[in-house]
Amino acid sequence: MIADIVGRSHAHDYVKPNVFINVFKPLIGSHNLLVCEGQEHERARKMLNPAFHFMNLKSMISIMVHEAIKVIDSFYPSSDSKSIDLHMELSNLMLSIIMSSEFGQTSSTQSNFNRTIYQTT
Repeated sequence: MIADIVGRSHAHDYVKPNVFINVFKPLIGSHNLLVCEGQEHERARKMLNPAFHFMNLKSMISIMVHEAIKVIDSFYPSSDSKSIDLHMELSNLMLSIIMSSEFGQTSSTQSNFNRTIYQTT
């Protein structure tokens, strides 16, 4: 079923929900894989495909592991039984991995950025 949805031959059978257009378009623009359709979507996919090639992802494994360990370790600094906003933590982890692997940024330089991005989504 997933192959049918993401496959190029059936892309026209699936439309994005209105929330993508109403919420994301003002934030990320109209020329973006999340909001575009048709030929524009195909163009955006072709541009992004090399970044998700197996060898490129394989080279980022150590960064992914390092960032994940930092997040997990941050859950256990004390014996306080506080609740964790897992959605926010996973969003921050994803952003940390992207920032570290693509831009060489460390978590310490992006904490305010993470919070801002999370609050806008």
